[in-house]
Amino acid sequence: MDKRTFVKVIKNAAPTGTEFRNPSDRGTSKLLSHSANYTSYQRGKSAITLGYDAMFDVLNTFTNKMVTSTDMREHNPSVFGAKGHPCNCTFLFLVFLAAGLVDDIEGEGKSGNPFRAFILPEPRQRQSDWVNPYLVHSSLSRPGVKVA
Repeated sequence: MDKRTFVKVIKNAAPTGTEFRNPSDRGTSKLLSHSANYTSYQRGKSAITLGYDAMFDVLNTFTNKMVTSTDMREHNPSVFGAKGHPCNCTFLFLVFLAAGLVDDIEGEGKSGNPFRAFILPEPRQRQSDWVNPYLVHSSLSRPGVKVA
């Protein structure tokens, strides 16, 4: 998948206003906006940006592999590590799940059991009865409503 297609997939899967419950059940992440180069989201009271280049790099680097939040921090610490924002790992997994680029998010988000997911090379077509377990709100559907 080329970058332009990737960005379109991300924007369509998680439009502005989409809100996800974090897998650890510690708060939510709400998508504030999309620009040409990045997405902006709110975690707690903080507004955080995550660039499409960094997201696309994760897709290309870890396709067909199980990747952990620790792997992402080591691979690109300026975005996912101490020099960036560790919440970017969780947000990326949530957006990739919505886009069909991962099937599930595993782990507890803790040392020794970080979040992890298998990165798919192309968006997976969802069954008509698939429900995103982390979706709180989206302009595409309501919580608990089937998401295609």
